[in-house]
Amino acid sequence: MTDIEIIRAHIKKYPLMRPIDAIKLVYQSEYGAGHLIKDRSSALKRLRDERNSLAPNSQSGIEKIGGGYVRLYLKNCPLSDEVLLNIFSMPPERKGDETSFAKRIQTLRSLAKEGAFSFTADELEAEIDKFAPIPSHSPEYREAYAPAYRVADERFVMLIPLICEISSRSGNVNLAIDGRAASGKTTTAKLLSQALECQVFHADDYFLPFEMKTPERLAEPGGNIHYERLKAEIIDNLGRDIEYIPYNCSTASLGDPIRVPASRINILEGSYSQHPYFGDTFDIRVFCSVPSQIQKHRIFERNGEKLLTRFVKEWIPMEEKYFETFNIANKCDYLLDNTDCGC
Repeated sequence: MTDIEIIRAHIKKYPLMRPIDAIKLVYQSEYGAGHLIKDRSSALKRLRDERNSLAPNSQSGIEKIGGGYVRLYLKNCPLSDEVLLNIFSMPPERKGDETSFAKRIQTLRSLAKEGAFSFTADELEAEIDKFAPIPSHSPEYREAYAPAYRVADERFVMLIPLICEISSRSGNVNLAIDGRAASGKTTTAKLLSQALECQVFHADDYFLPFEMKTPERLAEPGGNIHYERLKAEIIDNLGRDIEYIPYNCSTASLGDPIRVPASRINILEGSYSQHPYFGDTFDIRVFCSVPSQIQKHRIFERNGEKLLTRFVKEWIPMEEKYFETFNIANKCDYLLDNTDCGC
C-alpha cells in the first residue's frame, strides 16, 4: 500500500479521527517511535500497566501506518513486555526529516480539501499551526477507539512467530540463519538480536583463505567457507565466552581477535551456516530467500556491477549447489521470503 492508501484506510476505519489524529499518523510514519524512549525502566512499567488495564473496546492485531512502520496493538499481542519494549524502542534506521514530514502534512491538506476527513481543511490548518511534537490522540479518538499500541519497524511482523518460539524455550537456544545471497540473512539476524538481546556471529567472517582455495576444495558443496575453523572457534563454544578471529577479505588475512561474552541465545547467520559439518548444534534453523531479479538488484546496489558478475558466475552457483546437495531449505523450521524486507 502507498502512504496515501494507508491514510485513506485509516480514514475509513476511524471516521471520528480529528486533525491531531491524522497528524499523529503521518508523524509516526515519518519518525517511528525509537526517539520516545528516555528511561527504559519507566517505559517498561508504563507498558505493563497499560497492558494490564486495556479498555474492553481496545483492538488487537497489527496496522500499517506507512514509512516502514506499523502499530502493534497491545491486546492479545504474543510478545513479552521486555521483547515488545526492545522492538519499539529500537532507534529507527531512517531518522525522518522535516522536509519529508512536510510532504506528508501536505498530503493531509490535499485530502482535507477534497473532503476525505470528517473535519474541514480549516480545522486541519488550525491544528497544524499549533502542532508540536510529540502529538497525542484526541479525546474523541481515545474514547471511540481506545488506542493501545506501540509503533515498530514493520520488518518485525514476519518475525513474531520466530521470536515467540525462541523466547518460549528454556536454556540455551542456538539459531542458524542460512539462505541466498542478498536475501536478508544479516538483517534478519540483526532484528532478532535487537528484539532478544542476543549474540550474532557471521559466517562471512570465515571466508576460505586464498591458500585453501584448491580446485578440490572449491568443488566441494559448501567448501567455500573455512567451516573447520568456524566450528572450532564459535560453534563448539556457543553458550560460553568466545574469542574468535575474523578473516578480512580485503587484506586476505586474519583480523584482530573479538571477544564475546556468553549468551543464552546465539545466532549464526550467513551462507553455509547450516553446513552438515556442524552436526546438530542448532535448535532452530531458518532459511531466507528472495526472487532472482531482486537478488541481483540488491547485489548491484550493494556491491556494484563488477562483483555482481562474480556473484552470478561464481558465488551464487556455489551456494545453490550447497543448498541442493544438503537439502538445506527443506530441513529448516522457518522459510522467510524477504522480498519486501528492504534489506
